Amino acid sequence: MGFKLCSIAWFVLLFSIVGIILDYYTFGTTLLGFLLNVIITIFFVTITNWACYKEGYNWLAWFIVVIAGLGILTGFYIVKRKDTNPDIYQALLEEKMFRDKYGL
Repeated sequence: MGFKLCSIAWFVLLFSIVGIILDYYTFGTTLLGFLLNVIITIFFVTITNWACYKEGYNWLAWFIVVIAGLGILTGFYIVKRKDTNPDIYQALLEEKMFRDKYGL
């Protein structure tokens, strides 16, 4: 008996991996920040997989996929516009300072 991911959970896993790569590309990351991203990924993939196989909860699995997809699209937008939009640049700078302060 093994652990089998449904196709919807694979989407969440893929989006999460892309999100972790975007996070590293945008901010850099520490070991603690990476571990937090992995733990969050495992949590949401597990919830999605459970919802996928649970009768009547398929909508929850797709909702998680949509939210993850919106997060990835937002991440790509931020990475693309960070050099041309001063507001995005300032927000990223403040985020970087916060992460450095707390070691994330």
